[in-house]
Amino acid sequence: MEFRPARALFLLVGAHALFTLLDATGKHLARDMGVPLIAFIRHGGQVLLMLAVFGPRHGRALLKTQRPRLQLYRGLAISGFTLFFFTALLRLPQAEATSINFIAPFAVMLLAGPLLGERVGRVRWLGASSGCSRSFDQGRRSIPSV
Repeated sequence: MEFRPARALFLLVGAHALFTLLDATGKHLARDMGVPLIAFIRHGGQVLLMLAVFGPRHGRALLKTQRPRLQLYRGLAISGFTLFFFTALLRLPQAEATSINFIAPFAVMLLAGPLLGERVGRVRWLGASSGCSRSFDQGRRSIPSV
């Protein structure tokens, strides 16, 4: 696969824009419909869209996997994330919840070595640490003391 950073950047910006819209609509709808229903619609809609887009070309191969247990864990993880995050959005402003969510790259880097056997260099650790500290600072300033 060819390395194309400009295209990758465009795709990432688009993905973040869509996630922002997803979070905003989820926050708005969860007040009236409840978080579990919103999560079900999110993931059920995604399954239907992927089947409609990729099903005609790939057929049953789309549903086959070499590691069904791992796929099940991934599905449970994203479902749990959706339930927790949308519940948090009911209690926090979207900007603060999203800011706190930017801790995720740091967690991914912590697990990259043990789970994936990948080496993470110093520059990436510095970048993630900087972003993580800003997220903690934003969360600290926006959440009132208990």
